[in-house]
Amino acid sequence: MAKAEIIETLLRWCESTGVDFGALQVETRPGRGNCLTAVRNCSPGERLAFVPRKAIISAGRQMQPPAISHWMLGLVLRLLEEQALGPSSKYAPYVQLLQDCDVHDLQSMVGLPGVAGERVRRRIDTRSRISAELSTVLPLANTGQVEHALCTVDTRAVLSEIAGVRALVPFFDFLNHSAAANAYWSMDAEQNLTVTAKRPLVLGEEATIHYSGSSNAEFLLTYGFVLDGPGPHRSIDVDFLSGLASQQCFPDSDLSCGTRWQERLIRILGGGGLRRRSDLLPLLEAAKGLKQVDEVGDVEASFAKTLQQCTGAEIDSWQQIDSAGDARLSLLRDQAVEILSLFEMRVSNWLIGGRTAPLLSVLGETIDLVDSDSELESSSDSVSSGALA
Repeated sequence: MAKAEIIETLLRWCESTGVDFGALQVETRPGRGNCLTAVRNCSPGERLAFVPRKAIISAGRQMQPPAISHWMLGLVLRLLEEQALGPSSKYAPYVQLLQDCDVHDLQSMVGLPGVAGERVRRRIDTRSRISAELSTVLPLANTGQVEHALCTVDTRAVLSEIAGVRALVPFFDFLNHSAAANAYWSMDAEQNLTVTAKRPLVLGEEATIHYSGSSNAEFLLTYGFVLDGPGPHRSIDVDFLSGLASQQCFPDSDLSCGTRWQERLIRILGGGGLRRRSDLLPLLEAAKGLKQVDEVGDVEASFAKTLQQCTGAEIDSWQQIDSAGDARLSLLRDQAVEILSLFEMRVSNWLIGGRTAPLLSVLGETIDLVDSDSELESSSDSVSSGALA
């Protein structure tokens, strides 16, 4: 069945299950894929679409099968069960669309440097482990089906704290991400989902929501896209602890004992400043505790020079990426080099500028946070729950 026919079948099924398309329609646009656009002018606060519970595939903590390790995987199991039912599934048109969607290749990202590459490798390892686990619970599903279901939940599921469920929502999941979204979503306690206009939309304008404040490397890993322009996505996570350990400033174990890898990552924003200066404080305090000083006896300056070396090494590793004609990898590489270079410049300017202020005071950055009324802020990026990280 052709993709257009699958979508038409889905839309007819959606109408029969009570989905209200409201002010939106499915449209295919270059560079955006299948998306939702406004069929008329819309006002802020106007309901754009409504998806009732009976059209949604969901799983909650209370529904966790005893044979799986995390309640989140209950949704993966539910999807596999619906796929096994075939045309008999009451969600058959939606399941058909989900099965027809491509899974982006993580192996092409394994060569990414630093934190980005480590995340890819961890995701691959975790999916492999989970696939083996689920195969024992649902033996009729082959490895390919399990991996596809995992990716589907990873990229399309939302988590509603209010309803207490993780869910796959038809029609709604055509909404693309934007750092300046014009719509938001909410799910009530009965598991009905509503999309609402955040600001005015004009006829033909694409409706967008804000998935999360993830970096571009995280968006590439989970969704397969990289964004240009300003926004929280224009950032990079760095594991300075590993870099400092490699520079033999202090052993990795000095700080990592009892600390999760994710918790020690430091995010550098698009302008070269730290998202939270306090994240760097434990490293600085550790350097002070070891009394490492520069040629004039300044611990802070010695630490700054080591940061320069670590950042320079990170820049070199990103510059060596072979994008192999992949525009996403090229954009990610160029952004990473730019952001890291701006951070390195801040450190350098502090070193040569008289050091009149504390180092951390010049490494911060004032940012405009992306406004989000959506529960999706903590949901669509399903890796944040840890099970598929």
